[in-house]
Parts: sequence; structure tokens; C-alpha cells
Amino acid sequence: MKSLLAGQRAAVLVEDPHDGSVLAMVSMPSYDPNPFVKGISYQDYGKLLHDKNLPLINRVTQGLYPPASTVKPYMAMSALLCGIITPQTTFFGAPTWTLPGTQRHYRDWKKTGHGMLDVTKAIEGICGYLFLSGRLYDGY
Repeated sequence: MKSLLAGQRAAVLVEDPHDGSVLAMVSMPSYDPNPFVKGISYQDYGKLLHDKNLPLINRVTQGLYPPASTVKPYMAMSALLCGIITPQTTFFGAPTWTLPGTQRHYRDWKKTGHGMLDVTKAIEGICGYLFLSGRLYDGY
């Protein structure tokens, strides 16, 4: 993973899907921790501290990242378990959505929208409208 992420600011966490144990964790850019063992010089520490790429930050444990589409299955499962929707409930996946009370428009990745779909198809097609609009929780 380190070679794939070389030269980038990135975080990767790989978990075992069966028990959640961490299989791999990489934060880039990284730094050589060995100078800290015998005492790092003030100059070398200053270089690390003031590096614009912030190598001293562990992006896996300290970074703040929006969950994006990874949260959609959990939102869908919550709506299903709460009885707000059923697997057969259908929605219209519009191409845009406007935040109520604002002029802010959000576009779906699919310019024409997704048309009629159920929750499974919404997750498969990554239908942003359904999850952004709160349609899963109408009446909740």
C-alpha cells in the first residue's frame, strides 16, 4: 500500500469483515521514527513539524473524512429495521435535489437521475438523491 500511496496524502484502513480486526493501516506521508529513539535534533524535528504535508499526523486515527457512500447501507438498514420502508418500497431517483429553505441544488452523479427504484437498487446505483433527501425517513 505504501508504494501505491507514495507522494500522496492519504489514509487506508483494511479490516477483517468477519471480526473487525485491523489487517493493515497506512497513513501517508509517513516519516522515519528512528531519529526519535536517540533524540531527534531540534532542526530535524522542526522540518517534520512544519512540513506542509503534515507527516506527523496519523491520517487513519486523526483525520476527519466524510463517510460518503459507505454509510448508505447502514442508513437503508436503519430505515428497514424501523419499519419506515420495506424492501419493496419504491422511490423516484431524481437527477437533482434542493435543500429545503435554500437555493442550494445537489446533483446526482447520474445526470438523468435513476428513475423508479427500491432500496436495493438505490444502494447498487449509488443514488445520492434518495439518501441526501431524507426520503428513507419520510414520516420518521
